[in-house]
Amino acid sequence: MNTQYGFNEQGYAEQVFGLPALFYERSANRANPSFGPWKIRMALVEKDSRNEVSTKEYSLNFVEAKTASNPPPSVQAGKSGNPFPVPPFKYQRWDLKGWGVGIYDEVVTGPDSYDKQIKVLETRKAFSVKEAMNAWNQRHIFGAWLTGPAVSTYRNSNNNPLYLFGYILYRPNGDADGKNPQSRQNSYCNNPGTVGFPFDLRQPGSYRLQYFVRERDKNYWEETSWVSIGSIDFTLTE
Repeated sequence: MNTQYGFNEQGYAEQVFGLPALFYERSANRANPSFGPWKIRMALVEKDSRNEVSTKEYSLNFVEAKTASNPPPSVQAGKSGNPFPVPPFKYQRWDLKGWGVGIYDEVVTGPDSYDKQIKVLETRKAFSVKEAMNAWNQRHIFGAWLTGPAVSTYRNSNNNPLYLFGYILYRPNGDADGKNPQSRQNSYCNNPGTVGFPFDLRQPGSYRLQYFVRERDKNYWEETSWVSIGSIDFTLTE
């Protein structure tokens, strides 16, 4: 499947490919996902001549959980341990199991796209821009995560996850993404919920990520529909 994307006014690409969403969205039949080897080919094309300036290919292999051997634990300590203490938090049937910032892999562990685990490769309170870029180049994720109960424990009547999580990202320059509760970036509170690439590598400094949870079936999006889980702080260095 060929798709073209552009750049913003500053010259940065705005398209992000998230896994496992890409796998399910690009499968010919979402009810019967296309397990097996995949190849993603990315090319920079000159608009007028349509000549390819540079290309890069990524090979992936998607397998069903029942055929995969030795799946990783939900959260395991990185080389430096986990520097992000987990506060006691419970909202109705959802409770916080873990969270952090670092480099990790996300693995689908069942036929449901919400059944997944993360394998933490490195987690600490400070990373350099070079470390984040190297992680991406090695096909890992640099970002944040939070972990709750198994998704099967909080489905609604339509068999979807009952809760959403959202966040506010406070940047070093004083800006904050997600302050408006009605347009706050959100996703299902699956197991786990992950935030890939929310950090601007052009802005080294101190960041704060504040997490929220809400019931997805509520018919309003004001701040009162969100419940604050807490916040974690980290630093991105040059």
